[in-house]
Amino acid sequence: MQQEELHEQLLTDMAQCALMALAIEQQTGKCGFGPTSEHKFLSKWLTAAYKQKRFAKETAPTLQALTQMAKEKGQFAGLKANLIKLSKPEENTDSESDTESSSDTASK
Repeated sequence: MQQEELHEQLLTDMAQCALMALAIEQQTGKCGFGPTSEHKFLSKWLTAAYKQKRFAKETAPTLQALTQMAKEKGQFAGLKANLIKLSKPEENTDSESDTESSSDTASK
C-alpha cells in the first residue's frame, strides 16, 4: 500500500510541475492561453522531462504514455486535462468512495 501511495505522490508532483511551468510561461507571455499553445508547450515539456529523466523512474511510463498520446492525437490528446487529473488524486478517490457509498445506500 505504501508503494502505491509513493507512486501516486510522484505522479502528482510531476503533473503539478508541468502545470506550474505552463502557468509561469503564460504569465511571462511566452505561451498563449489557447488550447493549441498549451498543447504545444506541454508536449515539449513532457518530452524534455522524459528524455532528461527529470523525475523518478516510476513516472517514466506515464510520461512516455502522455508524450505518445500527444504525438498520436495532437491537440486533442487533452494533456492539460490529464495532468489536472493526475495532480489531484485525492479528489478522484473521494469521488469514487462517495459514488460507492451512495450506491450502497440506494440498494438498501
